[in-house]
Amino acid sequence: MILVVIVLLAISCNVQSAGNCDLLKFWGGFFEGVGYIHPGFKGAIININGYAQQCRIKVVLTSSFRKDNGKKLEGAKYKPASRSNHFVGHAIDMNLRDGNLLCKWACLLNNKYHSKGVKCFTQKIMQDAGLRWGVVFKDPVHIDDAINIKKSEEYDGLYQSLQANCNFLPVSG
Repeated sequence: MILVVIVLLAISCNVQSAGNCDLLKFWGGFFEGVGYIHPGFKGAIININGYAQQCRIKVVLTSSFRKDNGKKLEGAKYKPASRSNHFVGHAIDMNLRDGNLLCKWACLLNNKYHSKGVKCFTQKIMQDAGLRWGVVFKDPVHIDDAINIKKSEEYDGLYQSLQANCNFLPVSG
C-alpha cells in the first residue's frame, strides 16, 4: 500500500490507500479515530482538519464510508438515506471534542450548547461552499459534499464500484 502524508499548517492528517478498493484510510491530525473516504473527498478532509486546527477542537469520527446493507445503523437516529454519501466515501459522521466537552448529536443540533471551539468549527463548515453540514436536514453529526445531488451520475458509478470492491471494510465505517 502507498502511504501519502498530507501536511496542513504543520499538522498532518495521514492518508493511506486501501488496495483494490478505491478508498483512502485517514487518521491523525485533528481527527480522533480512523475513517475511509474516496479520493474525491480528500480535499474536504484536509479542509475539515484545518478548520478543527483553527478552532482548537478535535473531530471524533463515528462513521465514514459504509456498506449499504439497507438497514438502520446501530446507534443511529434513523435509517440512512437511500443515496447516502457514506456509500461512496464522500461523508463523515462525527462528534466534536473541545477540551473536556464532547459535543454529540443533541449538542450539535442546538447551538446554545456550543462551546467557542464548536461554534467556530460549525461556522467554518457552513461557510465552506464545498461542504454541507447535516444540521440543515436534522443530522448534525454529518458532513458531506452533496455528490449525490450535484454529480448524480458520478455518484452512481462510485456506488457500483465501491459497494462491489470494498467488502473488507466494516458496515458502520
